[in-house]
Amino acid sequence: VAAAESALAYANDTLARAEIVAPVGGVVLFSGSSSTSMLAGAGLGLGGSSGSALTVGSSVSPAAAPFEIVSFDALAFTAQVDETDIVRVEPGMNAVVSLDGIGDREFTAAVDRIGRESVTTPTGGTAFEVRLTFEPGDAQVLLGMNGSVEIQVETIGDAVTMPVEALFEDGGTNYAYRVVDGRARRTEIEVGRITETRVELLDGLAEGDTVIVSGVAKLADGDRVKAAE
Repeated sequence: VAAAESALAYANDTLARAEIVAPVGGVVLFSGSSSTSMLAGAGLGLGGSSGSALTVGSSVSPAAAPFEIVSFDALAFTAQVDETDIVRVEPGMNAVVSLDGIGDREFTAAVDRIGRESVTTPTGGTAFEVRLTFEPGDAQVLLGMNGSVEIQVETIGDAVTMPVEALFEDGGTNYAYRVVDGRARRTEIEVGRITETRVELLDGLAEGDTVIVSGVAKLADGDRVKAAE
């Protein structure tokens, strides 16, 4: 009994003089107060959610720490990149994050790390998780927000491009309809890289040329055209 009382007194004395200092400034989130999301805070993680709110007298252990500290000065966005594109993504690449809840802002981000294990997307596809970091600035970014990201896997300087809808092919020859003096002129072109939205032009068209992107089903070379209002 005497030894137990001595140990208790020592523990109480140690507790009275103890001071826990967080290594980062941020918001304390207790277990059960937040759900898993695509957008997470970058900070000190001291445990995951136990599924119930923390109360006085609750049992805690290093295996299930009761809270985590989240810094909103730097946030992380986890994106699912399709397996056909993941081989082109590397740490350090620049990206742009768009959040559904903040439609008028875009955030400059960078690829932090790439998951080594595949995940199944909601549509049944195979993807890999890519973690990107960004600074929200003065925007009211909250944990759990969803969005999308565009990763710049390659940058081409001083390139002339046109919308992919203006590109046509006939017998192995690429062409586009260029507007000259109010008429459509079929123009053979040499293309470079093609993305989902743009086509790199190597020859045939110049910067400032106007091309037709719609209503070409019955269009013939020399037809008079009028720009849509």
